[in-house]
Amino acid sequence: MEKINSNISRLSLHDSHLEKITKVGNNLKIEFDWAFLSDYKEMNIKDGIVVGKSILEIIGYNSELFKLEFKGSVGFENKASIELPFADNITQNWDVILDNEINDVEKKVKISGFYNYENIPCWINWTFEYQGAELKWDSYVLHEDWKKGAVPE
Repeated sequence: MEKINSNISRLSLHDSHLEKITKVGNNLKIEFDWAFLSDYKEMNIKDGIVVGKSILEIIGYNSELFKLEFKGSVGFENKASIELPFADNITQNWDVILDNEINDVEKKVKISGFYNYENIPCWINWTFEYQGAELKWDSYVLHEDWKKGAVPE
């Protein structure tokens, strides 16, 4: 299994899907169907790689916030934003991740995307802080090869 535990900010989750979130105490395991790393310097790969199923393990998970925004939801533009409590099944209504921001210095994460709340399409922002993080995956392809049709196994 391949892994990184520094410079996590090189991780991009655009168009990936949350498959599962498991919370145990102050630790969190987040499973994605795929992800992109802007480099894999640990293996002397300076260009990006596309990884297959991946797990982001968060140590010291805190200050979580799941916030729904309805500004672009036709007919619901004036609906007030809603804060959701953490739930293991939150991934069931999270359609796709469209953006993520990771600050390695401040140890803050923001993951955003399309969400379906009571049959209302909306935007979700998940923010949290952490003490440590490690990304693990089994397979990858070079970004250059991915652009030619290769996919991680």
